[in-house]
This record gives sequence, C-alpha cells and structure tokens, in this order.
Amino acid sequence: MRVLLVAAGLGVGASSAWADAGDVVYTNDFSTNDQTDFATWTAQGKKPSGYSYAQIGRAGSFSIATGALVHTATNGKDGSAVNNADVGVFKDAIKTATASTNYVLSFDVTLSILEHQACTSIFEISDESKQVLICLYATHTRSNSTSGSTSYGYIVGGNNGFQTCEASVTKSTNAEGYMGDGTRHEIANVSETNGSKTYHVVFDAQVAGKAKLTITEGGDTVVPETEYDISVGKGLKYIYFSDKNKRVSDGSITQYTSSALDNLSIVEGAASTNTADYTVKYVATIDDEETEIKESVVRNGFIDETVVLEASDKNAIVYSGIKYLYSTDNTSTTPVNRDGSTVIKVQFTQAPSYTYTVTDNLGVELARGSAFSGDNVYYYIPAYRFVGGRFYQNPSPNVGTYSQGQGTIPAIAANTDVTVTYTEEENTNVVFYSEAENLTGANAYSDDYTKGRMSNGSVGYYSTSAVFTTLTPGRYTLTSATRSGTTTFYKGEVGSGTQIHSITSSGAVTTTTSEEFDIPTTMGIYTSTGSSSKNYFDYVIIRRTGDYTLPATVTSAGWATLYTPYALDFSSLSEDLSAYTATCSESTVTLTKVNNVPAGSGVVLKGAANTYNIPVIASSNTDKGHLLGSATEATAYNAYDGYTLYMLKKVGENVQFVPMTSGSLAAGKAFLKIASGSSSLARSMYVVFADETTGIQTMRGEGATVNGYYNLSGQRVSQPTSGLYIVNGKKVVIK
Repeated sequence: MRVLLVAAGLGVGASSAWADAGDVVYTNDFSTNDQTDFATWTAQGKKPSGYSYAQIGRAGSFSIATGALVHTATNGKDGSAVNNADVGVFKDAIKTATASTNYVLSFDVTLSILEHQACTSIFEISDESKQVLICLYATHTRSNSTSGSTSYGYIVGGNNGFQTCEASVTKSTNAEGYMGDGTRHEIANVSETNGSKTYHVVFDAQVAGKAKLTITEGGDTVVPETEYDISVGKGLKYIYFSDKNKRVSDGSITQYTSSALDNLSIVEGAASTNTADYTVKYVATIDDEETEIKESVVRNGFIDETVVLEASDKNAIVYSGIKYLYSTDNTSTTPVNRDGSTVIKVQFTQAPSYTYTVTDNLGVELARGSAFSGDNVYYYIPAYRFVGGRFYQNPSPNVGTYSQGQGTIPAIAANTDVTVTYTEEENTNVVFYSEAENLTGANAYSDDYTKGRMSNGSVGYYSTSAVFTTLTPGRYTLTSATRSGTTTFYKGEVGSGTQIHSITSSGAVTTTTSEEFDIPTTMGIYTSTGSSSKNYFDYVIIRRTGDYTLPATVTSAGWATLYTPYALDFSSLSEDLSAYTATCSESTVTLTKVNNVPAGSGVVLKGAANTYNIPVIASSNTDKGHLLGSATEATAYNAYDGYTLYMLKKVGENVQFVPMTSGSLAAGKAFLKIASGSSSLARSMYVVFADETTGIQTMRGEGATVNGYYNLSGQRVSQPTSGLYIVNGKKVVIK
C-alpha cells in the first residue's frame, strides 16, 4: 500500500517536511485485542542446567488495554523479585525496513512510575544486530520516604540493545534485556513521588546512516527535529520493555513501573521531499590544475542545509605515490540544492617530504630513506652487532622507539637523524654472530609479521644445507630465534653431522639456547633445510664457554705416556706437568720439552701424580718425533710383525724404555716401535733430555753406567753441549 504521509497526521512539529508516497510496512493502533504480531519472551525451554528462569529471562506479559499495548511486570519463574523484561518481535515484513532503503517510524509511548522507589522504566527499539535505534526511559531517584524525582529522556544509537536468549545460550550469557549504552539525552526532570509521561515520537530515517528525531508531548515539541547518526543496513527487529516489580512477604507482587505502546507506524521507501543528492569531490592543485585525487562519492542530505563531512573525508590521500593532506572545504557556504547539483569540494595539499638516517654508535649507517610529513617511519635494524670481536646488544634510539627488530619515528615532521646506541656485552665470549639472511648460502624471507618482530626485519632459511661457519676445538653454546617450523643445527660434515640444537615455533617468536656442545677438532656448523613458509630462523649467536680437553693421568711414578688424536696445548697447565716429544737414534732416546703437540702424536709426561685436562687446539707445528701410540684400543706387544715395542717403565729409581715381551699396552698410551733386526736393540734404551738451561740429563737403562762423554775424536768432555758424543760405547745426540 502506498501512502502520503503528512506532518500533521504524524504529530510532527512544523519543521518536518512532507514525505512522498512510500510502502506502509506496518501500522497498529491496538484498537483490537490482537497480539499475533508480538511474542512474549520468557526463555521457556532454553534454561541452561543449574540456572533458574529468572536468572536468564524475566517474566511479564502484554495486554491490549485502552487502545495501547500494555506491558505488565510479574515475578520471575522462580518466584524472585527482579526486573522483568519481555520482547515483542516484529512480524517478518518489518525486518526489511533498513536505513539504506529509508523509512519513517512513529509511535506513542507511555512511561509510568507507580511506586516511590528507585527504578527505571524502559521502552526500546533495536535492529537485528542489537544496535539501539531509539530508546525512551524514565528513571526515578528516591531521595527519602517523601520526596524524589524522575528523569525522562531518550537514547539514539549505541550498542548493547536487547540481548535475546538464543538456543545456544550458556550460563554466562546475559539474557536479560537492559538499556543500550548510547548517550542519554534528558527531556525533563520532574520532582515527584510518582507520575507518567506520554510522548509522540517520529524517527525519520530517510537518509542512509542518518535519522531526524522529533518528540512531542501533548502537541508541544519537547525535542525539535534533530539529526543523528544511526547504523546502516540492519533490519528493525526488537521492541523491548523493562519494568520493575517487587515480591513482598505475603507473596504478592508490587509493580513499581509500567509502560505502554500505541499508534505504531512504519513507512518504508518514502522519498522525502526535504532531501536531495549531493557530490563530494576530493581535489588538489597539481601543475596549476585542479585534479581529483580520489573517486568522488554521492550522498543524500537535507535540502537547504549545509553538509557535515564524515571524518574519513579528511583522511590523508596518496595519489600517484604522493601524499596529500586535508586543507579546507566549502561545506559552510554550500547548502544542499533540491536539484542534486551541489558539489562539496574537499581541498588537499601535497604533504612535505622529509629524509631520515639511522646510524649506530659504532659509526655504521643502518637505514636511510624519506617519508611524508605526518607519516610514521618504520626501519629495521639488527638486534645485535658484532664488531672487532666485541658483541653489542639492546639497541636504543635517541628518537622514537625500538622493539623486536623494528624502530619507529612517529609522525615525522622534519629531516631526522637517529642515533641508535648499542650496549657492549661485558665479558663477552661470543665468537660468531650473524643475521640468518646474511649467512653464506642462505635465502632471505620477509613479510609484515617478520618486519615488526624479527631482528633486521627479516629471517633466513636454507634450501640446500651448507656450512655457514667453522669452529676450532672448544666448548660452545648456540642461540637462535625462529617464528615458524623447526630449525635444527648440526656440527660436522653436511649430511652426516651430529645435532647440537633444535628450535621449534608455531607462530610466536621463540628464542632458545643449546646445551653446551664439544668441538674436538675443527668442524663446520650447518642447519636443516626449509622453505619460505617454514624452517626459517632469525639469527645465530655462538659463544665459546671453555676448552675441549683430553684427560691424561700421571701416577705416583711421576712419568706417563699419552697418545693424542688431537693437537694439545700444555702452556696453560701448571708447572707440575711437562710434555716431551721423543727422538730415537741407535739405543738413545732424546726427549725434547714442548708446549704443544700435533694431532696423532705420542708424548712423554713428567709431573706430580694427578689427572690433567689438557686443552685441545686447532693445530701445532711441533715435530711429532718417533713416539707412536694406541688411539682407541690396547696394543699387544707383538702387534707389529718384525718390530719390537718399547714401553716406558719405572724400575727402581730409574725410568727406561724397555722392550715388551708379553701383554699389551693400554689404549691411549704411547710406545716406541723398533725394527727387530736393528743393531740398536738393547735390554733397555738410554734416555737423554735436551734442556737448553741445564745442558743434559740422563735416564739410564737398567744396570747401565755413564762413564763420561767423549767427542768423535775420543776426547773426554766434562760439560757437553749440543752435538754427537760417545757414551758407554754408544753414540748419543744432545740437542
């Protein structure tokens, strides 16, 4: 049905305009006792286990009386005295009324305070998303037993309209209706112990996103036509009443408030004669010409009134890579024309551009760029710096902030130089640091999440495993961070190495440090392969925590031998232990004191009884000498066909190398290997010490006596120096 709505017929004040014909969606003057369009809601059958009906829904009823739909508050299902709420649901046709298709809603509502108690009576209409469209209320405040006052008012817009109890309700659901949380506008404040007011309301929502509200009382306008923003595109759905009651000691109900609805009318699709279209254009002067820098929009407004721009109309615009800022507009001088010809121009000007540089306190430029005025500048810097063997962390800029790898210069307004201060780690033992994306053979990956949370704004991953650093012997830990997948680190040859650390994350940034691991000989470090969507990591920090050592035991004999598969360094040990390489010539063994020995060597140890932990080093240039040994397993005396093995042995007070005739030498011990047919074979072998300070010392073989030193000319030498001598008929070399 098409109708012509006249302002006087709606009870609208003189300021309201005519509305052109529209569709009557609903009308009801409640002259008959027909409630088929409404449903009294009590949450029956939807009660969660353990909850009473009164806690999730409030009882009450509707009745048709004196030409109005009257809401009566009753006690809750469990007999408690609480606020009571019923909901009257519009019939389905009314749900199609939306702010985008235009409608006019009008009704009469009566709000009554029946008893002198602190209470509130509420009538509210909300849309299907529970956004409040229009709410009227009467709130009574009791000062004492004989005086009080009532505030009558309204709300347009706001969240938290009626909360219906759906079938999926849980114990925590607030299924009780209550007044929406929009801004309250007071119409009147009356000193009274009880009273009532009846208002005629016209809610003219004929412009998308806006509505004009007019409220009259007894023919007098108490709220003149006023424009409000409303929600768009959500159909009308709920009528909500809330009234107060009390259960008294005799079981009866005393009602404090009452509300009623009459003359409800909704007309949809009316084309109001007081509105017309207007165009909003966004322009800037470029090369002396006015240029549209954003697509214009067409809106609808009230004729002869000025336009109020939306906040977003003044947002900065980027056009052809240049940022433009709001300057001015012509809204104050340009009313809406009836013919739709109105053009609102929003003027923009080009934003200034500024440069920025970011330099650290170590003299390295980390970032450089330019930005438009008012922009936040984001730059990405490493969380650590490793310079000249010194390790730095905790970057702190003198301008803006830094967090999780991202620095920020807020709302840049001038050319800006930023100095980032890194703090040196005290007593650092860092030997290696690198961003993952900078590792040899690694691929870089970055996205919005990574930029804001990872060091240097990027991560790395390997599509093919490759050694990214080499470590010398020692003990180490490895620290790394990741935000996706699992990354595993290994030592050794690629493909056959030993795992030293594994780190897993499912989205959050995870940083962990490995247990200590040993590097017994120079080894490569590499990691598992991945892709740009998993197995990528942020950085690698390797710290040396100590030496890798080889244990050696000297017994009470004061002498021992040691075979080492690694190069060793004796220089840092106490003076109680000395190491010697051996050189064999004829029947004489010359021992030379050394500070380090190469891998695969046998050495003689002299020192106090103890177990010593000897540091392993990467390499040594010392001559291995002739002393051989057994690396991992015992060596039998006859293990070498055609050779005799000589082992170090203490006999009485003397220590000699004596030939083995049975048994075996323990793993890790050293021995001499002499050809069995050699003329140098003897019951025991003489040992001569090469000592730069004291000349020579001797360890005699069993029963041997040194009868002096003779040069090759047969002359006796009392103080021999370096060279070849005859001792007991044998040639002896003194170094």
